[in-house]
Amino acid sequence: MALPDAGNVEDYTQEEMAELLALHDADKTKLTKNQKAAVARYNFKKTRGEPLNFRTPGAAPAAPAPTAAPAGAGLPVEIQALMAKDPATLTKDEKIAIAKAKSQAAKAAMAAKAPEGAAPAAEAKKEKSPEEFAREKALALPLVQRFRTAFPSDVVDVGLQTDIPQIHLNTNSVLKVLRAAKEEFGFDHLACLTAIDYPPDRIEVVYNLYGYGHGERLSFKTKVPRELETGELPSVPSVVPLWRGADWLEREVFDLFGVAFEGHPDLRRLLLPDGWVGYPLRKDYDVTREQFVAMDAKGRDVVSFKEEEGW
Repeated sequence: MALPDAGNVEDYTQEEMAELLALHDADKTKLTKNQKAAVARYNFKKTRGEPLNFRTPGAAPAAPAPTAAPAGAGLPVEIQALMAKDPATLTKDEKIAIAKAKSQAAKAAMAAKAPEGAAPAAEAKKEKSPEEFAREKALALPLVQRFRTAFPSDVVDVGLQTDIPQIHLNTNSVLKVLRAAKEEFGFDHLACLTAIDYPPDRIEVVYNLYGYGHGERLSFKTKVPRELETGELPSVPSVVPLWRGADWLEREVFDLFGVAFEGHPDLRRLLLPDGWVGYPLRKDYDVTREQFVAMDAKGRDVVSFKEEEGW
């Protein structure tokens, strides 16, 4: 049968969707972009347990969506020329220029669509940012409310890590609150400990916990300054006293992000030799400056920026 060229489950009968799924499994290259989207939405709804509302047999499918305007339409000629290039060849300034032009064009389009007499965009009610939406959703969760009540001076803010509640802590409260999370709230497994670099001012250390007894997940994070005036590394309390498995996880963050863990039993680099310069997962790390590692007469690593002193 001829299948609709549509992107929603509701545009197909149950029999048409079954045929579409079979074609997708056999050779999805033969499907249109809309048909692939319909399969993706079908799988998503089925996984989430959402209702699948198929089109009634005999009813006409929805009209196809109008063809979108070509990318870059309405933008200055020089910006369109940049957009036609391979993105990998663009410089940072060219990418910024494209982003600014798109933003200005979007604002102009919104202003043109505004009804006569409508309030200016600056005075219109602002839509919630993703962070504001996540915070509101997290605040409504009973688990988050319990932590905010138990630690009012230690919880700085709340949010979501995808669909997992995330609690933001003062750095000096990390050990105290995570101990309570393990011993009082049943989050007995440290699933992950990592960091995220936000230049130029901060690094965030993230702890993802899981409770085997109740099957819930919970995330914590704390912010540390990226650079200290003393020249020392930013630091957070070690959670090795709570989870022995944090040993190598904290060493990895120390090695790759340059965050120290106060109280760690053996804090040293994990993946790189001790003499390595810099922290490779910081976003300002110079990947073009090669370092070479050799071994001295006593079998110790020697790091050099000169190739002849290396391998």
